Amino acid sequence: MKRLSPGTGIYQLEWREGLSLLLWLSALISYFSPWIWRSPPSAALLWNAYDMFDLLRHLPEIETGALSVHLQALRLPLLSLAMLPSLLLMYTGRPLRLAAAGVGVILAAMTLPPYPYILTAWRTPGWCVPFWWAVTVIICIGLLPWITLHHRRHRDWAITAVVLLAALPSAQTLLKLLPALSRLHAAPVRPGQGFWGCLASLSLIGVLTWWHGNTPATSSEQEAAVDDAASETNQEDTSPAELQALLERYRDELLRKPNVVAVGIGLPAGQRGTPSQRPGIVVSVTHKLAADTLTPEEQIPDELEGVPVWVQEIGTPRAR
Repeated sequence: MKRLSPGTGIYQLEWREGLSLLLWLSALISYFSPWIWRSPPSAALLWNAYDMFDLLRHLPEIETGALSVHLQALRLPLLSLAMLPSLLLMYTGRPLRLAAAGVGVILAAMTLPPYPYILTAWRTPGWCVPFWWAVTVIICIGLLPWITLHHRRHRDWAITAVVLLAALPSAQTLLKLLPALSRLHAAPVRPGQGFWGCLASLSLIGVLTWWHGNTPATSSEQEAAVDDAASETNQEDTSPAELQALLERYRDELLRKPNVVAVGIGLPAGQRGTPSQRPGIVVSVTHKLAADTLTPEEQIPDELEGVPVWVQEIGTPRAR
């Protein structure tokens, strides 16, 4: 269970996410380490996955069509590594999320075709697939700092999917290339340390997040959540500027929900003047609806980034 940092409404980083970030760094280093190994060793075969995409395009079996393999899959781990920082840091502060997005955009841009091929890559066979992959990932990364999934398990499942979509195709592609490389160099060629390090680190990230996303909260975690909620009520109120910024971030989303006519900052009518109550976001509706008649997207959350949200029924506003 995540704990809120006092008085800020910002989620702190969990040990699982910290460990996943270390694994991400290991996978990134391994991606640019040798992915193939020859016996006896040869400096000419110290190719990483990034270089192999360009170098192996000229492999005789690929040029003649004798070997059917999608070299673009060798870029998938880098695209996965580009998205993971933004997903892992989704529940941290906005500056850190923007920094993660910046790193991700740089990594994703590295998979774009070089100049001048990029000018026509969007329609050129052999280049169009990695081009559109990179563009799609860059767009997703640009949106992630402004998106927060209400259920963290959805984030964990997304991380697992991103890892699987990168690890499995790239591993399959390299294994299909090994016989052709062995024939080309007349020597045994095997997966190198970069391959094993990158795939192992990505797999551990996927296993860790999948396990956490499918494990029910323990009693100690539930108690920690209760303690956090209790301690929040005794902490210093969120500043007016922070409340106003929070309202601006969620105003349009709240106004799109059924029967909502206004949103503001304060306390509901029944709790005004209560000194122990923290101010929060007040959502005014014409009339309240039963929760079972609304979809999860239509329901108004109980809190936003640690700040309480109250629903207040005011009827239909009329001009005087």
